[in-house]
Amino acid sequence: MTRCAPSPAPSSCPSSLRGGRGYATGVSVSVTGEVPDSALAAVTGLDGRTQVRSYRLPAVSADTGLLRVAASGVCGTDTAIVREGRLAGPTVLGHHVVGWMVAVGSQAARRWGVGVGDLVALQEYLPCHACRWCAQGEYRMCDRSDIRTGGRRFGTISVAEQPSLWGGNAEFLHLPAETLAHRLPPSMDPARAVWLLPLANAFDWTAEIGALPPGGTVVIIGPGQHGLACVVAARETGAGQVVIVGRTGDQDRLTLATKLGADHTVALNGRDDLNLVLNRLGNDRADLVINTSGAGPELTPALLALAGKRATVVEAGLARGHAPQLDMAALTSRAVALVGARGRSMTAIDRALSSLSSSDGAHPLDSVPSPAISLKGIDAILRPDLPHAQPPAIHPIVRP
Repeated sequence: MTRCAPSPAPSSCPSSLRGGRGYATGVSVSVTGEVPDSALAAVTGLDGRTQVRSYRLPAVSADTGLLRVAASGVCGTDTAIVREGRLAGPTVLGHHVVGWMVAVGSQAARRWGVGVGDLVALQEYLPCHACRWCAQGEYRMCDRSDIRTGGRRFGTISVAEQPSLWGGNAEFLHLPAETLAHRLPPSMDPARAVWLLPLANAFDWTAEIGALPPGGTVVIIGPGQHGLACVVAARETGAGQVVIVGRTGDQDRLTLATKLGADHTVALNGRDDLNLVLNRLGNDRADLVINTSGAGPELTPALLALAGKRATVVEAGLARGHAPQLDMAALTSRAVALVGARGRSMTAIDRALSSLSSSDGAHPLDSVPSPAISLKGIDAILRPDLPHAQPPAIHPIVRP
């Protein structure tokens, strides 16, 4: 985990936080002035409707904290959970969260390396910190944080569990002892900082499990926020050729991908197959294929067909089911590795933090449309029964 020395300065925290409630004496807790008694949160129900409700803020203990949310990115996992009816109950969604630390216990401050007033980004995992995976820093592999089996993560815990504020789509977020927090430069724009997890995922999928060789060719399926982040990560990793694939309706996104560093774009209309990608590559095959599209396992054979000798195919979506008709002869003769992605490593987090922090001026991802959404505006994004007049934004950001 990235560790930073705590900063006592609360100046980066909004002055509107002051006034309202205090904390009991005898508990070693640092607080930015006083904080309100309650906070507004956007609660998404089992029917997909989102309503704004008020919840009492919890007292902070020695090993917990309280975050004033600055930005909460909406990603495809949020929309998929709602669309597929996978909520455990009414829930405050939001797991790409950046905010200011307004209260933190002494034990939590030492463990997280943060102090009151710090700008902080969170990982979504709430791991056990006791298993062999946690001991290795591989928190994504902890059974307790596995979203597929009902694991604990920010943005997936029902409001029925106190203190209800378990997601970033709220004014404040409760930080339990299990939290994975990363202190950010105080001058970083929260709208950029909220890219931390998608970009860290992209570095993991390209440089780490993707094993992209220097000068290698990468094909990225899906021009959503993760696909675009993979373009940036591939360029920073040293890719020689970057190809991104979308649909005919994705032309604006594919154009944006070119600005971010893609050499070629391919738009499929549903009747075409991925042989068009091979044509764009000059009938060569890729060193790395990354599927960020969320398409089902029926796409897997086509992904393998794009992979060259000793190539890697990374399945980065939440696809379920069984892939049909895999060509095992091609898989073995070209020594292709088919790898499932699950979040990102801590080294990928460090690499993404370095990328977002070291840019002189604009970062490439600053150019991705990221409209600000109010708590009341979340309903129109997530409700499955509301038609959108325009294609959804690539990277909407909730700004409570």
